[in-house]
This record gives sequence, C-alpha cells and structure tokens, in this order.
Amino acid sequence: PALSRADDHKIDITEKYTVLTLNETAEQKIQQDRLRTTIQIEEKAFSAAEVQAQVNKKMQAAMQAAKRFDKTIKASTGYYSVYKNHDNAYWIGRQTLELDSGTPKDLLDLVSQLQKQDLTTQGLTYYLSAEAQKALNDQLTTEALKKVKARAETVANTLGLKVARFAEINPGYSGGYQPVYRAYDMVMAKGMVAESAPTPVAQGDEQSVQVSVNAKVYLQ
Repeated sequence: PALSRADDHKIDITEKYTVLTLNETAEQKIQQDRLRTTIQIEEKAFSAAEVQAQVNKKMQAAMQAAKRFDKTIKASTGYYSVYKNHDNAYWIGRQTLELDSGTPKDLLDLVSQLQKQDLTTQGLTYYLSAEAQKALNDQLTTEALKKVKARAETVANTLGLKVARFAEINPGYSGGYQPVYRAYDMVMAKGMVAESAPTPVAQGDEQSVQVSVNAKVYLQ
C-alpha cells in the first residue's frame, strides 16, 4: 500500500522510495517595454535667491510641459541643490526631473521639448517593467514544471518505477543579463539646442528572463 505523508516521518525515505533530484530551466527573451530618463536644470547667479528663482521657474515650466503627457508619463522631481562654486564667484543651482513611460514616443517628444528649454538629458534607459516580468515568470514556471514532470516520468519508466509524488518544488527567478543601458548622453552647453533640433532617438533591447525549478521526486 502507498505510504501516507505521516509515515514518511517514521521511516527512512530511501528504504521505500528512490529519491530523484531534478533541475529544469525555461528561458525566453522579451522586449524591454519602458523608457526612463533624468532631466537636469542647472543655473548660475551671483546670489542664492536669484539662482533658486531661476531653477524654480524652469522646473515649473518643465512640470507644466509634462502635464500634457500625464496619462502616459510618470514625472517626479529629484534632487535639488544650491551651492557656491569653488572660488565663491557665483552660486550654482541644480534640480532634476525623473521621467518614466511605457509609451516611449511620448517620452521622447517631451524630452525634445525640454531640451529646447535649455534643459539637459542624462541618459535614456530602456528596461523591463515588473508587470511584464511577472507575467513571463508565471509562463516560464509552467514550462519548467512541465519539463520536470516529463523528465521524472522518463527516468521512472527507464528504471521500471512510477512517480509516487513530487516532494519539493523550488522555483527560482532570474532576470538574465541586466538591461542594456543606452546612455544617450545629451548634456551640452546652454543655448546649443536649436529650435529645429530633431527629437532624440532611443532603441530598446531584448532582455533574457529565466526560471529554474529544483524538484525532489519520489519514485516507487
């Protein structure tokens, strides 16, 4: 008769079962689906009040431009700093604007507008969203589990045994290689961005996502 799970604690498992340990992997590449960038405002003036006023004015204009895309772009302000330069000749003020979108065309259009306002762009980075990765993890987990089941049955048949049950299942997730950072570096001197400057270009890459499943199988 088949042993109950309670019986397993009373006897040596290896006396009744052949214990099989398996590892199977499922992997797939997926297109990165989100784009993010950091926009920086930098101003210089001979007083802290003046430089802060300049930074604040430009950030207000930038946030106003971002509101036109509030359905497709997440905009949030980043660090803000005001300090004197090394020889105390003038004050420097900086603030950043973080932009993130699942609609790259809208983000690039907004970046183009902000560049024309003398704001600088610090990299354009494509990445895989958490939602897309989770959906793919679920799909790959199912695929890896089917591989484990098929391999366990193959081994059992070869040995003239049957699969009694799967005792342990441990899935592990990996993002594979890290997203390719396409650091489209557009930091430039003020006034160099012409009104007719073309919209910046950014191309996403594929990211490898992998799921590995470790399993302990009891054959009888």
